[in-house]
Amino acid sequence: MSKYLEVSKKTIERDINKLSSMGIPIYTQNGYNGGVFIDPNYKFDKTFFTYNDIEDIVSAFYVLNCLNNNMYNNVIQKLCMLFPKEVSSVESDLTEYVKIELLEKPIKIEGEIFEIINNSFDEEKKIIITCSGKNYKISPLHYILRPDGICLDCLYMGNKKRFYIDEIEKCILTNEDYDRDSILKNLK
Repeated sequence: MSKYLEVSKKTIERDINKLSSMGIPIYTQNGYNGGVFIDPNYKFDKTFFTYNDIEDIVSAFYVLNCLNNNMYNNVIQKLCMLFPKEVSSVESDLTEYVKIELLEKPIKIEGEIFEIINNSFDEEKKIIITCSGKNYKISPLHYILRPDGICLDCLYMGNKKRFYIDEIEKCILTNEDYDRDSILKNLK
C-alpha cells in the first residue's frame, strides 16, 4: 500500500488506526489478494458529521484559503455535494463576518521542496537543503506559519534552526534516519 499510494508505512498504519477508531469497519486478509479492506457492506452515513463538524471543516478551510485557493475550492465543492445547505450557511457567515489577514501574501504549500520535506517527515529521513549556496543536513521538526511566510523548524548540528521555505533553493532526501519524537522531547 505504501508503494502504491507513495507514502510511508507509518502513514498507512496511522491512517488505518484513525479509520478504525472512527468506527469504520476495517478488516485484513492475508495471502495473494490480501490487504486491508473496508467492509463492503459499510455505507457512509451523512449523520457521521454534525453541523458543528461541518462548520469546523469549512471554517478551517476558509482560513487555509490564504495559503492555497485551489485546496479550499476543491474541498468545499466536495462538501457541498454532501451537505449543500450546511456548507452554504457556514460559507455565507464566514464571507460576511470574517476577514483573514494572516499573511502579507498568499503562500502555496505545493511543489518539489514541500514534497521532499513531507517525505522526510513521513519516512523520518534527514534532508540536505541549500540556502544562499550553503548546504545544511537537517532533521525537519515542523512547519511554522508566520505572517511573513512559512518556515521549517529543524535540528541542525544539535541545535534548533529555522529556514524560510521560499529561501530553500534545493532539497534532497537522504537515507539517514532520525527520530523526530525523541528530538522534540529532548528540546523541551
